[in-house]
This record gives sequence, C-alpha cells and structure tokens, in this order.
Amino acid sequence: MPSQRNNLGDFNVNGSKNTRMEMDNSFKDFDFRKDEVMHLGRYMNSAMTMTKISKSLGRPIRVLDIGCGEINTVRLFYRSFMEKKTDVIEEYIGVDIDYKMVEKAHEKYGRTYEACNAKHVIQDLTVNPHLDYPDGYFDFIVCFEFMEHIKQQFLPAILKEAFRVLNPAGKALFSTPNSNGSNAALPKDHIYEYSYEECCSLFKDAGFTLTDSVGVCVNISRIPDEEKQDWSDEMKKIYNAFGENSAFACVALAPLFSPVYCKNVVYHLSKSE
Repeated sequence: MPSQRNNLGDFNVNGSKNTRMEMDNSFKDFDFRKDEVMHLGRYMNSAMTMTKISKSLGRPIRVLDIGCGEINTVRLFYRSFMEKKTDVIEEYIGVDIDYKMVEKAHEKYGRTYEACNAKHVIQDLTVNPHLDYPDGYFDFIVCFEFMEHIKQQFLPAILKEAFRVLNPAGKALFSTPNSNGSNAALPKDHIYEYSYEECCSLFKDAGFTLTDSVGVCVNISRIPDEEKQDWSDEMKKIYNAFGENSAFACVALAPLFSPVYCKNVVYHLSKSE
C-alpha cells in the first residue's frame, strides 16, 4: 500500500515533510514491497539492539526514537520478543512533529505503550532541537527515515543534541536513503537524500564514532561484475531461498556488499571508539 502523507498544517514553519507507511494491509494480504521489507529489517535490528544493550548494562534502558511515527520499533519488540518488557525498557520516548499520527497510534496501540513505558513528545526539532532531558540520559537512540524529511540546515543541531543526550556507554542507530546521485528525482515526501560520504561526515561533525555501517536492499545493477563474482556462491544460495530479484533477496544480499551499492544504509554510532 502506498505511503500516507499528512498535511502538517501551519505549525510546520520550516517546511518539513512526513510520511506514514501503512503496513497493516500488507501483513493481512502478505503482499510486501521492497521498502516495507527494508523497514521490517530495521525495526527488528533495533529491537534486538535494545535487548543486547540492556543485557550488557545489566538493567532496563532508556530509549529515544527520533521521528518515531507509530513507534514501530517498540511495537515489533512488544509482539515478537518473549521477554518481560520492563526488564529491557525502563522508558521509551518517541519524538515527532505529527500530532495526528501520534493520536492515532495511541488509539491503536495502547497496550504497547503501557507494557513498554512508551510516551510521545510532540516537537518540531527544526524549530527547537533541544530535548528536555539531561546529558547522557538515553542508553539507545533510534532515528529511522527522518533525515531526508527535513531541510539540510537543521540537521547538524539535531545530531549534536542526539549526541548530547546519549549515554557514553550507549549506542545509536540512524538509517536514511543512500542518495547515489538520486536527488534529481526525489519522492514527494523527501527533501534531500544524503550520500554515504555526506552521512559519515555529518555524524563525525556531531561527535559520533561510526562503529559500523550496513547497507539495506542492494541495487544489483550498481555492483561491479568482479565483486558479484566474488560472492557468486552466496548469491546463488540467497536466490534459491528467496527467488532472484525478490524484495527479500535484495535485502538479504545487501550485507555482502559495500553500503554505497544499497538503497538505504543503517549507521551504527557511539560516543567513543
């Protein structure tokens, strides 16, 4: 199902754009597009990371979700992970500009909010990037498909604020489309898509250390033939499992290759090496 876009109204003074990917019908019909498969992988990755961080720290963690929408990460965690939720999550804070989306999420997913100590903060980070939390408050920060929806001049301050509120022992996951020159023809709800090199530079300037970067949904046509040859056996296995050029195959193949060949990239960040 196509993404839904809400009119953010007069309060959206800096012209940000939003989108909502309605995936309920896709699950019902078992009909997934590539971008939906990509989103599912990111949510699972972040949910698993929450559990890992909690276990490594030996306590429940505080989570910040920037541009949270319908808090899909914690919804997936609530439904799919067989753990006592409060053993993993002390507090889950979602920040978003779209109050309409937030209201609908509260109506539809009230049990998730209650079980995972989840709350929303309605805030336009392009107007006021400051988060009302002390330094190092959050153990884990999630920011998926947010950067491309705001104007470039506002992003550095938001990244620096994310750095400020991240615990020195914490982790952050950021995901955004990998432009590869595609800014000439953007989706209607995107303002600017960053290249891999631009993202690495932005995160470094904000103070983050890039600990890993993983491509999501490889574009096979971009990969040089010699690199495909190096992974030919693995590619055959994935094609046999999911079907050649299927959405699932493109996602499964992505970690084999450089992120620069992929549609999206997940950046793993920390405050120190």
